[in-house]
Amino acid sequence: MSAGFGSVRRFNETFRELFGRPPSALRHKGGADTSARDGVTLRLAYRPPYDWPGMLAALSARAAPGNEWVEDDVWHRRIELDGTEGSVAVTHLPARNSVAVTIRFPSVKALPTIVARIRRVFDLGADIATIGSHLARDPKLAPLIARRPGLRAPGDWERETLVSSIDDNTPRAWRPWHAYAVQHLRMAKHG
Repeated sequence: MSAGFGSVRRFNETFRELFGRPPSALRHKGGADTSARDGVTLRLAYRPPYDWPGMLAALSARAAPGNEWVEDDVWHRRIELDGTEGSVAVTHLPARNSVAVTIRFPSVKALPTIVARIRRVFDLGADIATIGSHLARDPKLAPLIARRPGLRAPGDWERETLVSSIDDNTPRAWRPWHAYAVQHLRMAKHG
């Protein structure tokens, strides 16, 4: 299983311990489905450090008006998948090295897709310490990395990869982590 469980049985045991019911209970129709209204809240972990203000600043700067916004340190987005609409809200849980994600969407089957997109947007899978140590070798980036440890390159909701051009003038040390270097330069320039 890709979620870090060695077997379906182990996943089911953990699910039962956390939620007091088996995963199959989500599929049973026991009454009106209120998941779209009430939402499902998940905690998604990351490797620290995480520059939450930097991420929110980057997401705010590129937000599509009326579709994406930041309010009270929470990122909100209206979503649409296969013609069905919903919303997500993401907030930071620094003491737990994670983000809390509330997903309001009428189909539970869409949760893996939505979670994958949130992980991509917030760059939750990055080994930021390794990336920072590589970029800090560059004298131009070293003070920027020191000033903003944990600064990440926000991903795109729609596309798998961040489109970032690399030209012949890009320092060789930056190339594997180009999007991160660019983000540090952008934040140094704009705050």
